[in-house]
Amino acid sequence: MILNLALVVAPLLIWLAISTRARRTPRHAAWPPVRGNLVTAIWAWGVTVLIYIGLIGLGTENWNPAGLPRFLTWGIGGTLTIASLVLHGVSVAELGLKATSGWDRGIYDRRSYSFMRHPQYWGQGLGFVGWGILAAEPLTLVMSLATCLVLWHLSETEERVMLARHPEAYAVYRKRVSLWRNVSFGAQTG
Repeated sequence: MILNLALVVAPLLIWLAISTRARRTPRHAAWPPVRGNLVTAIWAWGVTVLIYIGLIGLGTENWNPAGLPRFLTWGIGGTLTIASLVLHGVSVAELGLKATSGWDRGIYDRRSYSFMRHPQYWGQGLGFVGWGILAAEPLTLVMSLATCLVLWHLSETEERVMLARHPEAYAVYRKRVSLWRNVSFGAQTG
């Protein structure tokens, strides 16, 4: 359990440190970097994969200790996890692996990015919460929620960086596309 917990906590602390520093100097932030490269791709995805490995390990070590019913764990947790695979997968495919690894491709405002800002992070967050519910293991759920908070912090940092690097274009994008939009009804909620 200690190793799995460390595989979640250490990368979260790394992302928080990088994100916090980026907030201080958004034009020259380490994340997202001014110029992405193979090293930024490896550490960005590598650190993220460690979080996934740690959460999966935590959840499978002590699966559903309270014996919650399957309609709750699989019905809600499984549904959120599958929805996350769709949203996260589609948004990464749309933006491209380079852009999700730090290469600045400017403002991308098509497809899922025309409905919400940061759909990749929203997709990941759904997956983390879904996994926490599916595993029905308290520490896994707590760490999944902590991971969502770090994703929120990262999205807020990226907002500042994008505004610093592309002030006019990103301001227009923010005005047109909300952080979250209820796609089924088309109403903005935030």
